[in-house]
Amino acid sequence: MPVYEDDMTHWLWDNAQRYQWWLEIRFRAAKTPGMRYVGDTNIRIRVTYGEWPVTIAYLGTRWHADERAIVSFLEALEEDGLITRRKSGLITIILVCGFEKYCFNMERDGSHEAKDNMTKELPDIPQNSIQEDLQEEMDAETQNEMITETADQTLAYLDKRKNIKELFIESKRAHEEEFLEKLNKRVWGLLIKLKAEQENVDIKFRIGDEQYDTADPKSMARCLGYAGKEDSST
Repeated sequence: MPVYEDDMTHWLWDNAQRYQWWLEIRFRAAKTPGMRYVGDTNIRIRVTYGEWPVTIAYLGTRWHADERAIVSFLEALEEDGLITRRKSGLITIILVCGFEKYCFNMERDGSHEAKDNMTKELPDIPQNSIQEDLQEEMDAETQNEMITETADQTLAYLDKRKNIKELFIESKRAHEEEFLEKLNKRVWGLLIKLKAEQENVDIKFRIGDEQYDTADPKSMARCLGYAGKEDSST
């Protein structure tokens, strides 16, 4: 079903909804004469080439529009020479004028000159299928948002664990430095104490900011790291 350049200059082109209605009329029109169902009813009616049997109520439901607006639209198409209408009870049979120009390789009687698949009937597309497609897209977007949120939470958790690990390493390093400092002080204190005993002299010495005396048991106890034991034994 071709779309011509003339459509872009037509008054319908400026109204997307009305143009969509017009396209559906062209698509739904019979490519071959025969029996057709009317809208979504079980009523069958014989139509000729280029006709589409419908009810105004069916169009109102399908196009989500007021029935008066649909009747006014069909009247405008008829005044413009695009369609003609005939009634059969509550059924309106719409005939697309010059329908052959809207179909590739088809004669006036509906016979095909080329491939049959060029003029197959457009299947009825349920309106809720569009809503289902939109719902699937929304569900996919929601799922993507949940995945993104979960990823952000995971990254935050890993970052927090990394910070905790770094703090632990720093604390461990500080304890090791403190231990080495105490060990170094004890070694030097012990060496100086042995030297003082060998030479039978008193030696006053400084390690860091603290001063010690080999002649003072409490001072040496602090230096060697067992001041608590010395105090408890006295």
